[in-house]
Amino acid sequence: MAEMDAGLCGGASTLQMAPTYLDTSADLPEDGDVVAVDAGGTNLRVALVRFRAGRPPEIVAKEKAPVPGSGIPVTLDEFFDRVVEQAGALLDEGDRLGMCFSFPSEILPDKDARILLFNKELRVAGAEGALIGPSLNAALARAGKGPRRVTVLNDTAAALLGELAMQQKRAYAGHI
Repeated sequence: MAEMDAGLCGGASTLQMAPTYLDTSADLPEDGDVVAVDAGGTNLRVALVRFRAGRPPEIVAKEKAPVPGSGIPVTLDEFFDRVVEQAGALLDEGDRLGMCFSFPSEILPDKDARILLFNKELRVAGAEGALIGPSLNAALARAGKGPRRVTVLNDTAAALLGELAMQQKRAYAGHI
């Protein structure tokens, strides 16, 4: 715990720690659809999650493809263009987009994230320092889609918040 506290406060620590600004007290949509994107080391998963009052969230559609930049190098714009392409028609259903970004990034208080680097053998040129929300919204604009409210978290925070939500019986965590 001391190492975690030191890392989160910017002190010397054996653990690389980065704060996140999400919690389970946030209001979940009572009725509506949210596009969920999981950009991992191997796969890009996209799902449509349906929220209905009094019912647990439901994954109503999902797609999976290789994550862009694995194999053939891509630019940052190409990376997010492929994310939008993979999401396809699901983007017509929800005006909110949640992204689990499984690469080193700085999560910001406004729930966006700044990319620190791509690892896990991904090659994405021009990514360092880019903001995910504006990059996604620029790709949406290039595809003729309107902007979305984007919330970003990393895979560690996603797993921890999913467990906390399950304990509080507020929602469930699932694999898309």
